[in-house]
Amino acid sequence: MDFYIQPKRRPQGQKVTRKLNITKLKNQLTAQDLQSRMDSKLLDIRNDQSSIDKQWESFRDMVHSIALETLGQVMRNHQDWFDENDQEIQKLLEEKRRLLRAHQNDTTCTAKKAAFNNIRSTVQAKLRLMQDAWLSAKADEIQG
Repeated sequence: MDFYIQPKRRPQGQKVTRKLNITKLKNQLTAQDLQSRMDSKLLDIRNDQSSIDKQWESFRDMVHSIALETLGQVMRNHQDWFDENDQEIQKLLEEKRRLLRAHQNDTTCTAKKAAFNNIRSTVQAKLRLMQDAWLSAKADEIQG
């Protein structure tokens, strides 16, 4: 007889808690801003007459949401080629998406299909050039 133990599934429908950028707390103004926001919101929770579990949940959510607003999310520390070219990449992708939507709205038009295919290949080529330029500059930087 064979037994198979299924691995635990991640709970569905629950939000993933975002990590906070706690290095901003080193700045005294940011720390004071966070403290004042929490103090003002804490008064609202104290007036709540619901169950203890609900109060703890609202306290937890309040603390995390205020800290997320004040401190922001943790950013990645490693470098990548698209970080430096983000604005240009976004412009290229937006143009490609615009032409894709136009083509999907009217699939019989060959001009829209040709325009989309043209921009798609152009975007791919420009992205490859950006990546190659960044990688060669990074290699030169590493090699000295």
